Amino acid sequence: MINTSLLLLGAAAIFGGGWWTGRRNHSVRSPLRSRDAAGLISLASLGIEETDAPAKGAEDSHSGQRLILDAIPFPVAVVRRSDEVVLYVNTPLARMADQDAAFMKGRRSTVKYASRDDYEEVQALLDRDGRVDEREVRLRNAAGRIFWVTLSAVRIPYHGDDAMLVGFTDITARKQAEVVQRELIDAVPIPLVLARTSDATILQINRRASELFGIAADVAVGRHATDFYLVEEERRRLGALLRQDGQVDEFEIQLGDSQHRPFWALLSARLFDHMGEQASLTAVNVINERKRIEDELRASKETAELAYDRLHQAQNSLIQAEKMAALGSLVAGVAHEINTPIGTALTAASHLGERTGEFGAQFHGGKLKKSEVERYLETATETSAIMVATIGRAAELIQSFKQVAVDQSTDIRRQFNLSTYISEILLSLKPRLKQTHHSVVVDCPDDLEIDSYPGALSQVLTNFVMNSIIHGFAEGQVGTIAISAELRDDDIIEIRYGDSGRGIPEKNLARIFEPFFTTKRGTGGTGLGLHIVYNIVTQSLGGAIEVKSAEGQGATFILSIPRTAPGNVERWVDQ
Repeated sequence: MINTSLLLLGAAAIFGGGWWTGRRNHSVRSPLRSRDAAGLISLASLGIEETDAPAKGAEDSHSGQRLILDAIPFPVAVVRRSDEVVLYVNTPLARMADQDAAFMKGRRSTVKYASRDDYEEVQALLDRDGRVDEREVRLRNAAGRIFWVTLSAVRIPYHGDDAMLVGFTDITARKQAEVVQRELIDAVPIPLVLARTSDATILQINRRASELFGIAADVAVGRHATDFYLVEEERRRLGALLRQDGQVDEFEIQLGDSQHRPFWALLSARLFDHMGEQASLTAVNVINERKRIEDELRASKETAELAYDRLHQAQNSLIQAEKMAALGSLVAGVAHEINTPIGTALTAASHLGERTGEFGAQFHGGKLKKSEVERYLETATETSAIMVATIGRAAELIQSFKQVAVDQSTDIRRQFNLSTYISEILLSLKPRLKQTHHSVVVDCPDDLEIDSYPGALSQVLTNFVMNSIIHGFAEGQVGTIAISAELRDDDIIEIRYGDSGRGIPEKNLARIFEPFFTTKRGTGGTGLGLHIVYNIVTQSLGGAIEVKSAEGQGATFILSIPRTAPGNVERWVDQ
């Protein structure tokens, strides 16, 4: 782009080497810069004469001046300041004024300022500085057409008159484009901010942005967009992304309005060329409501997680309580079952002790007869046999109870005989079953060996039996519990547990494995028994469980577990 002001300064040097300010004569010795147009360089090649250079004749001088002015590629005129008579006009200016150049010379200028204020400011600058640089003004030609120009002028002596050399660049099209752009931006129903990239100066904001930031559009223009960012680090990051990619989409950031009231927004911006300089157009999408909802969701999530943790802790506590209750029942069973054989052994031992005392008295009194010796030996033999048998039975019971107790408390994986282990489990439950008079039928192959977790299986069967006693049978009812097991061809053991109780209502079938679901909550039920069973079967034993029931026809639970428990299942019962 040609520098109009610099070109006029160069031309002014041809007209006597300086311009008037009313105070002194300023000589023009400003060198032309290489970035200006070729026409400017050509002008310099004609030679800018010093003020004391010898004249070659007035006619030659005027002719040279006209040649220089004619070479200027934009509208130029020389106008006498006292009466605004046009002393020279080039063809581009005549074309802009819609008149003939010859007609315009010697007449008062028909191109007038559209604003009196613009005229007075230009004249004041010429009086003070001797020049005007790139000033945007509106002009009106003889036909009344108003157009925008950038005006540059230099005060010069011209044939003895105080004149001004004035040049114009028509910017009407640019101004019209700016108006269209301004109207388009203002019509967009979301806040938009147009800013110069180099210094973040605001060039335009639309009505919605004016309302959002609480600042009038004309007041915002000229301010720095950085004034509305609250976090400098985030602003720098946004700027870096915009420079890197030329665009940014939905950049979340906190902004502030003219009163520094904060709000959250998503910014989307694009870089583009605006009137010869780089600018950014930024759309502002306020997300205060979304951030509020996000904060509420985050708080709700934290509350829910805390509640879940507490529930999980409570569930674990209840599970441990269930385990301890089962072990407590086992201890009670041990005490009850070994009471009879121990009592019998104690009675036999007491009887033997009495007979031994009598035998000793007779021996020491010298009254011992052969018949008494034979009778004592017979008593000792019988009581010893009774004691050995009963104490052996107690030892057997203790060993069985001990095995089940260890399995339930430690849940160690081992190989065991399924039939024998089911019998041991039922033995530990015998005291509880005796109170009900229910019969238990077991159908399991004697040679079925299994490599699994006996403690887990014990918990499952114990829960089934207790569930039948508490929920399955009506009070006073005498029923049957049936337990069967078989090995299928796919090396899966199918264990069926069923009772002849009142069954499960259809509406409850889908919920019986849910945690805390119980129909006996008021009578001590926790609703965890079958939930524990489900997790043990599916996780610890690596199997599956289903239930079949009809109201009034009992319930049957079908377990399908691998004969050899998988090694990669979660140890749920240890949790």
